[in-house]
Amino acid sequence: MTEQSKVGNENEKQDNPSETKSISIKGTVRDEKGEPLIGVNVYVKANALRGTVTDENGVFSMTNIPEKSIIVFSYISMTNVEMNISGKSAAELQRLDVVMKEESGALEEVIVTATGSQKRVSVVGAITTINPIELKAPTRSLTNQLAGRVAGVTFIQGTGQPGKDGASFIIRGINSVGGSHEPLILIDGMKRTLDDVDPNDIESFSVLKDASATAVYGLEGANGIIVITTKNGKISEKPNIRVSYSSSINNSTYKPDWVDAVNYAKMRNEALVVRGKNPEYTDEMINLFMDDNMDEYPNVDWYNTLYKQNNFSQKANFNISGGGNVVTYYASGGFYTENGMFRGNIAEYDSNANYSEFNFRSNLKADITQTTTLGIGLDGRYGTTTEPGQSSDYILQLSNRINPTLYPPQYSNGTAPEEPDGLLNPFSQLNRTGFARYYQNTMSANVNLTQKLDMITPGLFFTALASFTKVNNYRHRYVKNYQRYRIDYTNSYMHSGRDEEGNLLTISVPPVVDEKMSFEKQEPSGNRLIEVQSSLNYSRRFINDKLFLTGLMLYKQRERLEDNPSGSGGTLLINALPSREQSLAGRIAFDWASKYFMDINFGGSGSQMFTPDKRWSYFPSIGAGWLASGEDFWEPIEQVIDFLKLRASYGIVGSTGNASRFAYMATTSGKTGYTFGFGGTAYSGTSISGIGEDRLEQLGLTWEKNKKTDLGLEFGLFNQVKVIFDVYENHRIGQLINLNRLPATLGLPSTPKANLGEMVSNGFDLDITYAKKWNNFSINYIKAILSYNDNKTIENGEMDPKVPYLSGIGYNWGRDLKYIALGLFKDQTDIDNSPVQTWNTVMPGDIKYKDINGDGVISGDDRIWVGGIYPKWTYSFAIDFGYKNWIISGRIIGKSNMFRSIEDRVPFRTSDGYQAAIYPASVNNHWTPESYSGTPATERADAIYPRLGIGTDNNNNTQASTFWLREASYWRLADVEIGYNWIPKSVNLPFRSIYFYGRGENLHTFSKFKDWNPEQTSSWAYPLKMTISLGLEIGFKL
Repeated sequence: MTEQSKVGNENEKQDNPSETKSISIKGTVRDEKGEPLIGVNVYVKANALRGTVTDENGVFSMTNIPEKSIIVFSYISMTNVEMNISGKSAAELQRLDVVMKEESGALEEVIVTATGSQKRVSVVGAITTINPIELKAPTRSLTNQLAGRVAGVTFIQGTGQPGKDGASFIIRGINSVGGSHEPLILIDGMKRTLDDVDPNDIESFSVLKDASATAVYGLEGANGIIVITTKNGKISEKPNIRVSYSSSINNSTYKPDWVDAVNYAKMRNEALVVRGKNPEYTDEMINLFMDDNMDEYPNVDWYNTLYKQNNFSQKANFNISGGGNVVTYYASGGFYTENGMFRGNIAEYDSNANYSEFNFRSNLKADITQTTTLGIGLDGRYGTTTEPGQSSDYILQLSNRINPTLYPPQYSNGTAPEEPDGLLNPFSQLNRTGFARYYQNTMSANVNLTQKLDMITPGLFFTALASFTKVNNYRHRYVKNYQRYRIDYTNSYMHSGRDEEGNLLTISVPPVVDEKMSFEKQEPSGNRLIEVQSSLNYSRRFINDKLFLTGLMLYKQRERLEDNPSGSGGTLLINALPSREQSLAGRIAFDWASKYFMDINFGGSGSQMFTPDKRWSYFPSIGAGWLASGEDFWEPIEQVIDFLKLRASYGIVGSTGNASRFAYMATTSGKTGYTFGFGGTAYSGTSISGIGEDRLEQLGLTWEKNKKTDLGLEFGLFNQVKVIFDVYENHRIGQLINLNRLPATLGLPSTPKANLGEMVSNGFDLDITYAKKWNNFSINYIKAILSYNDNKTIENGEMDPKVPYLSGIGYNWGRDLKYIALGLFKDQTDIDNSPVQTWNTVMPGDIKYKDINGDGVISGDDRIWVGGIYPKWTYSFAIDFGYKNWIISGRIIGKSNMFRSIEDRVPFRTSDGYQAAIYPASVNNHWTPESYSGTPATERADAIYPRLGIGTDNNNNTQASTFWLREASYWRLADVEIGYNWIPKSVNLPFRSIYFYGRGENLHTFSKFKDWNPEQTSSWAYPLKMTISLGLEIGFKL
């Protein structure tokens, strides 16, 4: 008998209400621990409108109930209970006692996949789900909350700038030769970004990793898929209102510690003297830096001048959900604001790096007939980013490059100092160049329809979805210049640069500039995205319910149109045309006796990027699983190993890779041409313009394909431990890469592409979870995650190098060619007996390199591939404990086998004032000759910085080498939260619960790498933030 038949028969057993006597009932609903359950839905099975909910004591009562009824008790995360009250005495009907159990984990858990939802036990693909509650946080970016929660997913956060602090992420490692690694994001079936959804709105969150889970999406499944569904109301649910608010204080996780003017001057003198040159600073000048005379002898702490200690943010959300017998609804609205860390001390405007955002979402679903359901969704996000007139990154770079003696931030009379040799003052650039506001607005609407087709055959239904998304970006820039000044010694009192009262006198430096602010409005840019999809779905049981068969046919079409296309010539024409994609997919799944499972998927995708004969490609996959613990022979050990499933999958998914629009067509544009004729000087004849090619015709380009293999093992121990283990290989072939091996003598207008790129990546994912509950104490979970991924480039289109080891083929993507450093030269004898290094005159204390090819000269042929910015290992450890109403949770995440290069920290890389922010480590830990220091102790073989030099004297030591390479593994205390959930006992209060919490994020990083936050690849990026928050969440009852 099918599940539908069972439901039908139960309903038939309930008499017609008009033919039976009405009664009243009363009772209590408790959990397995005897605790009352608040808000349990209680209703008559034959009429869901006739219902109620339990109060704060778990008590319910109903009147006018047919005496022959089945009462249903429904509660989130609990298994529904059905109670037949027929035949109970009047006394029994007034003291009904209902005990609800938590849903059993592995067998009953339902997860969302790329094609719908299904029980986890029947899933044969590598899919990880996240409880949406774990994603709620006071911070803005959802991507940063995903770090360490999913095995096999690597997150990289490059900046902490408000509004731009989202992390990029990679599912199962690097698998493309220079192409995109970003996965497909689906929100309610539509292609979106993770910034387009508020974590408060998420109902389910799934990460799809292997081919059986992603193949139906064809061209977009190569990098994995994240599937998100948003919340809706529930049938017969009273209005449920929740309001949350948090306030946070943010602090930089990394604060550069630059040396002061005294140490800078001493080190610069040393760098000159030890290379046989005269010192730049006299002892008198160095002593004056210690005086409080910032105008003439600056001693600037640029970090504390430009950056605040703390900045603040706040976040709020309001949502309401509910439903009747026909219509359900969900609506939410939220805002987030954060100010930046710059000090805007003097400007009459705010030039800080601020961000504000408002978002909303509404979902409405209606059963317009007994077989037809219509859904309407609307969401939007409006973000505003404010930056200095020069970008935040530019200010950060300047502050890293300016030495503390060059000039003060501003003179004591408020004027801007002269900038020698064009070395821009970061304080002036922050406070005197205006500001810019960037507006990023996204609006989306969708309509979806589900039509049951049981009249044709039971289990058949049709779905359709249409969506429209509008993205609009524009910029308002308020620009101003500033006048530079120098100290006026000529017209001052006693030529002191000051008047008789000691006030500083300055005089303007040509040219004279207009400091009036002007307004620049950038033409808006954006796009419109239209998506339509329809599917025919089938699910039904056969052969005495042993065979459960499901099927799917899916059609999708997407069109994207740029609102304000850019470019010129053929490029402009291409960008002005709509971009279209189509796909057709099918899936059939078999479930025999809930023990043997098989999925067969097929996806076909078409893109206008390729010629008509290459436009379509097809992507099949197959997966199978076996629930060994479902066999009869498993019964003797089921108390120990309560669950065991084996699964395997193989398939092909695709990607357009690095292909550009109409990549097979040649493009042309206007060219300057050549000059004909002669005049008084060469090339002074007449210039003749014309049309020239930008790109050659390339008819053979087609799809990249990724062959994915996955083997999975899932098992449970003692009903408390759950383990998921996967090993996999991704073999990506036919990647679109530049044919760099073609010689320039061919005279091609641009480097052509070809489907030659090839890469293999492999690894494993391990996820272990432990959970247990006692009377008042519960371990909601203790989770450990370990992932490993490695990759190897098989073909990258490079020109064959002179020596084989210079080729990137056979190495990890993300490594660099570097010299192997053997330490520092000990003395002149060591230099004389070593291979020749020709960048500059080599001296003792300079870096010594390995002669790889043995020709006696260090050259570019002596480099090898080393390092790698991407980690091979990622791991995390998380806990969530509960004691009565208290909750404590925490998460530690880590990465290892990744490297950072600190070459930009070499003191005095250039001869001018740039590249001159010196770090304390270089003061006390560099090689100094005895002739300068007076002691042989400074000629340290283990010094972490070599002999000092300036500009070209540094050429030997600034080569990309392993001397500057650092292993950057780390553990990070990602977050800790302590909260209390207060459930009032009084029925007169308007709310059902209040949750108070304190939370810390990015609290500390444990790493041997101390030069900057190891999560970031550069010290010049906006630093990541540590956040301390207080918040509350209130649930109201109506």
